[in-house]
Amino acid sequence: MKNLLVLIICSGFFLSIYSQNPDWMNYTDGNIVYTITTEGNNIWTGTEGGLVKLNRVTGEKSFLNKANSGLPGNFIGFITQDEGGNKWIGTDMGLAKFDGTNWTVCPLISAHQFIRDIAFPYTHPNARKVSVVESKNLTNVAQNYRQRMRALVPMIDLSYDAAIITLIYTENSVDYIEKMICIIENWGQAGAEMWGNKKTFYIRTPENEFAKYEPVMSIIQNSVIINKQWLAGELNGQQQRGEIMINT
Repeated sequence: MKNLLVLIICSGFFLSIYSQNPDWMNYTDGNIVYTITTEGNNIWTGTEGGLVKLNRVTGEKSFLNKANSGLPGNFIGFITQDEGGNKWIGTDMGLAKFDGTNWTVCPLISAHQFIRDIAFPYTHPNARKVSVVESKNLTNVAQNYRQRMRALVPMIDLSYDAAIITLIYTENSVDYIEKMICIIENWGQAGAEMWGNKKTFYIRTPENEFAKYEPVMSIIQNSVIINKQWLAGELNGQQQRGEIMINT
């Protein structure tokens, strides 16, 4: 099973609001690092208190947060960089793009776009000769998620978008085939228009071995058990924090 690689990407950014006054957080919570990416001589670090840019040659540091930049939130869940040099930054208050000068806070995107523009480049920065073999909407998966959430928390009506993309590519001189699945959760007005990466995961193998290992993924997925009481409490908490945002 050494050739099988399965990765679950935790929420690309987090919907929770950790303070009613997020600007006050500044870098007092910057001692916990969640993500790191490099850009030439610069190291970009995502923390609970914002972004830290460190020049490893000069030692110069720059600190960015909601108060002094275009970041929509201070809690940084991930950073990735696309081929154009744009940095995509997932925060507790949404997704932002930074081109080195300008900031853009991104509206809700589809599961397909999340895989293509964010999840795949983030997990495979060294992939070459990337080709999309198949791309499909997973309408039934999205509907099932919505029904489950309505059963757990009837007063909240979340919407979902799900997709699967099959890709082939070369990484470190090995040809791979991969299926990446993404589920986007949209909180709408109940969550102050916030949205998030509910779940993204992939399974990949060397190109000629995928059929042999694909059934393993089904076993892994079906073995997950969710504590419904905890989930219901978390969803109620998210709604309350969304209402606070709307009213402040």
